[in-house]
Amino acid sequence: MAIDNLSKLIKVLLVGMTLLLLIGCGGKARSDRLSSTASVVPHARSEKARERTVFVHEDSHYDDRGAGHYLYPISLQNRDGIFDLRRFEVRNLDRVIEFRLEFLRPIDTEDLISLDRATDPQSITGVRTRKGWAFQLVDIYIDTDRTPGSGLTFALPGRNVEFNYEEAWDHAVVLTPGPNSDVANYLLERSEYRELHNNRKRIHIPNDVHARNYSLVARVPKQQIGDPQPGWGYQVFVMGYDSSNISRNGMFNMRVKTFPTDNAFGGGTDYEGNPNIIDILSPDKRSQYHVLSQYRSNPYQKDNLLSIVPMIYSKGKQKTQVFREKSIHNAPSTNSGLINSRYTSPVKVRR
Repeated sequence: MAIDNLSKLIKVLLVGMTLLLLIGCGGKARSDRLSSTASVVPHARSEKARERTVFVHEDSHYDDRGAGHYLYPISLQNRDGIFDLRRFEVRNLDRVIEFRLEFLRPIDTEDLISLDRATDPQSITGVRTRKGWAFQLVDIYIDTDRTPGSGLTFALPGRNVEFNYEEAWDHAVVLTPGPNSDVANYLLERSEYRELHNNRKRIHIPNDVHARNYSLVARVPKQQIGDPQPGWGYQVFVMGYDSSNISRNGMFNMRVKTFPTDNAFGGGTDYEGNPNIIDILSPDKRSQYHVLSQYRSNPYQKDNLLSIVPMIYSKGKQKTQVFREKSIHNAPSTNSGLINSRYTSPVKVRR
């Protein structure tokens, strides 16, 4: 009897050891498979992400000074860096084109400080914005065919810059923290420029825009712009948002004046000739400052000379930048309407 019980016990132990061995081997094999999969999946995802990226530009740092001498509005001087574009990426997704803009300073998505001019033009109150950001107004210009004269050479109202004839833009994407209907109504009703009104279908105001940490991410249906190609050219304007600027030469952008105020940048002029742009896509700060400083600002608008901003193309497709022959640096001294030379030296950035 004792021998039978002992044999049964041995059988149970043998079965248990066999099961443990089988489970251990299976678990090891499964863990090997998981580890192998884990090592492959991130690599595959990164490869796929790179394949979807059709354009990327690493912008120079600490160049949020426009023509080199612009100063932040008084109300935003403690938020230095919110207009400093660090990286711009274009991704080709299934049915949409995704634009990613990364800034130096994080973009707050809650309890943002925004200008409330409904109660007090100079006040700053804590307001939660509908879209998740309050201060950055962004234009994205796209040259889809690189055919001289096939697109438009003027920028949107208030930007005060132009494009080369060989690099005319075919589509523009506007990212505004305000209601999209404001821009749409401006293009339809308030613009005094017939050519802009006639080409309003080239201008897109996407609904799918999100603020994520340091970035603004916007998606536009391909049916509006087309399937992105490696040869497309891009240019990005970063400006301050001003909901009240719907003037003849202004479309919700903050102005750049002689001296900064609560709702205007400083370092420009009190006329309409200087660019109202704080940062653009540029290989380096020197190039940006040189490009945006090629302007002439006068009391009489017909005497103004606007800066010419180049498109940025993929590697191997970029042409030499073309500048005005006449500018504030070499214009004849007999013209008394030129801006003061003290505004032509870049401001030292304290970061």
